[in-house]
Amino acid sequence: MKIPTAKIGVLLLAGGAAISAFVFRGVYIEYLTMGGADPVTPQSSARLPPDGTRSNPFVGQGIVQQVQSDERQLVLEHGEIPGLMGSMTMGYPVADSLPLEALSAGDLVEFSIELRTADPGYQIVSARPVQVGAPVAGAAGGMSAVTSAMFDVALDRQQLIGVRSAPVGVREFNRQLRTSGVVELDETLRSAVHSKISGWVEETFVDFQYQHVQEGDPLLTLYSPELVATQEEYLLALRARDTLGQSPVRGASFGAEDLVRAARRRLELWDVTPEQIARLDRTRTPSTTITIFSPVTGHVMSRNVFPGQRVTPDFLIYDIADHSRVWVNADVYETDIGWVRTGQRAAIEVPGLPGRTFAGPVTFVDPHVDAMTRTMGVRIELENPQLALKPGMYVDVELGESMGRRLGVPESAVLRTGMRDVVFVDHGDGRMEARNIALGARSGGYYEVLTGLQDGERVVVSGNFLIDAESRLQGIEPGSIGAEP
Repeated sequence: MKIPTAKIGVLLLAGGAAISAFVFRGVYIEYLTMGGADPVTPQSSARLPPDGTRSNPFVGQGIVQQVQSDERQLVLEHGEIPGLMGSMTMGYPVADSLPLEALSAGDLVEFSIELRTADPGYQIVSARPVQVGAPVAGAAGGMSAVTSAMFDVALDRQQLIGVRSAPVGVREFNRQLRTSGVVELDETLRSAVHSKISGWVEETFVDFQYQHVQEGDPLLTLYSPELVATQEEYLLALRARDTLGQSPVRGASFGAEDLVRAARRRLELWDVTPEQIARLDRTRTPSTTITIFSPVTGHVMSRNVFPGQRVTPDFLIYDIADHSRVWVNADVYETDIGWVRTGQRAAIEVPGLPGRTFAGPVTFVDPHVDAMTRTMGVRIELENPQLALKPGMYVDVELGESMGRRLGVPESAVLRTGMRDVVFVDHGDGRMEARNIALGARSGGYYEVLTGLQDGERVVVSGNFLIDAESRLQGIEPGSIGAEP
């Protein structure tokens, strides 16, 4: 029996498809066990052993954002880790053998990371600081990170597109921290007015809240039977002294003088003023009321008495606050706590007083961080002789801190691509270099250079985007500098 040629062709095609599917299935399964390695060229060394760890860790490069020693964790801003994940900023636990004290925020590091299946997640097993341009070993070895690339832009072309360059140099850096605050009363300048004797209010001279009083101004008059009795005792002691002073008995006048001093002292302890005692000496007539005077200059924050009211020594009559010095309470985010200290100078601007700036020192830093807002309180003390700053005002606070002299590059020279920061180094005669750098603090239009540049090198500060376009025309991708090729 003859089989038609067409049927033989169909059978051959079906058999070939079955064999291809079986082969592809095996390759795909091996691709999954490798965590996403190239299915066409599988790496047998990437298979996971029975203990759940990858025998050949993944390798990446990134910048340390935070070193959390207590939790043994590193927060890294890293580029793509081939075969594992893309670019991101994330915190990773680290192995116990990794010395975290050798790392600090801002370091450019090469790190190895393991994927565990027994305990899902990633763990950094090694991390070492590297210099920009240093080779970075790949997962299988032999790979290098491209951290710079050379290209040419003719001088006449540079002149046409308006390229300018400036040298990188060491300069003074100042950390500027801006936040908001609220003006409040200086608690050390508040005074509570009490009467040291019981009695009834006869007359009040301060009749409303926020009324301004000077030190020594009368606040109220108070009738007190105890005070009248004490004045009578004092007058009796005066008469006894006058009588016994004429006595021929030696020492009699000394005892009378002691009685006068004791009675006078009792009046003084009840806040009877020397002027009031002198008037009592002169008139020899007891006063039925006593006047209570303001102990300080300030505004009456609360008034709690009215004529005819009975008061006792524990009763708050007036609360007086001096506004000639105020506090500004501001909140600083947890990430900026390290830049704030007592004695640091602060500049205060008030939206309601445009053009005016107030300055004062930080006098207190809260010892706790607010668990809800993740902020810390800072107190700034300001002199306020003209009472321009009113309690309750919102203000803008700027805290400055000198960071010393550091290598800086102009902001206009940096091309920020998201995961990397690139500058174009001008080598002269039309020779350009796109170079990956690591940046630190920002101050006065400059970035601090952590790695990647040296003092005296010239960088392009104008026409960067046109230079970027020129580099792309020559096959240079600045955004990919520092990535694995």
